[in-house]
Amino acid sequence: MSVTKNGCVRCDWCGKLSKNKQGEYTKPDGVNAGYIHQPEWERFPEGRSDLSSIPSNNDICEECAEDCCPACGDTSIVRTTPTVAGPGGWGGRCKKCAFVWGLPGTTTEPLAS
Repeated sequence: MSVTKNGCVRCDWCGKLSKNKQGEYTKPDGVNAGYIHQPEWERFPEGRSDLSSIPSNNDICEECAEDCCPACGDTSIVRTTPTVAGPGGWGGRCKKCAFVWGLPGTTTEPLAS
């Protein structure tokens, strides 16, 4: 984890700090909790969650991670949006690595190129 001298956990993308040792912080809505943790693309390269995780020293908050592909970390993603508008859609597709993801129980089909 990215821990500062005074024991805070830091997001390496935006610099957000958490005094909680698990990286818990209050989200911008002022109600819900978020966590600063190792990025998915570093923990499970290429989105392969069936393999054991790989540790790294980088950490990212949930708001910064929403804008990155969970497989490669690139920011050029296309959101799959539900019929009723929501905050982040149901998943997405990465333009760089072509990884497709969605919420459990939903299907996301890759778009024709």
